[in-house]
Order: sequence, then structure tokens, then C-alpha cells
Amino acid sequence: MKGPKAKKMRERAVELKEAAKKGVEEGGTSDNNVNKFIEELVTIFAECRVLLSTSIKVRENVVTSRSLSVDEAKSAHKALRLVLEEQVQPHSSGPSRKGSGH
Repeated sequence: MKGPKAKKMRERAVELKEAAKKGVEEGGTSDNNVNKFIEELVTIFAECRVLLSTSIKVRENVVTSRSLSVDEAKSAHKALRLVLEEQVQPHSSGPSRKGSGH
């Protein structure tokens, strides 16, 4: 291709090439987005561990001390499960964590 239109297309291609390079460099937009995504996964994983640990403790409490009735334990377990499911439900902008400001 020749002429002014071809020249503009080549200039635009160079601009896009440079923008793509900057995006994948350390500290670039893609790099930052991947890092944020990983941080979100780590945070969600930690929250899931806490919720599961709490659920296990409730179940152990029922088995060992019988201080909770079976219905109370089932209720507590169900509530924890619902919270966990709510915490990890995907939506259009990524994982949702209650109270995270998202």
C-alpha cells in the first residue's frame, strides 16, 4: 500500500505496537491487572479457609460436646455455606467479596 492512507495505517500500527509493549512490561496495565487478579485469588482463598475452618469447628463441637443441638449445628453450617457461596459468586467485574468495596 502507498500514499497518505497507508502512511497513517503504518503510524497507527507502530503506536499500537508501543502501547502493547508498555502494557505487558513490569508495571504496565496488563502486569498490574494480573497482579491484582492474583491478590484477589489469594484473599478469596484465605477467606474460604477461614469459613471452612469455622464450619469444621461447628461440626466438631456438635460431635464432641453436643453443646449445640443438631438443628442449631445444621443452621450454623447452612449459614456459613451460604456466606461462602456468596463470597465466591462471579459477576461481570470479577469475584465479589462482601465488604471489600467492590
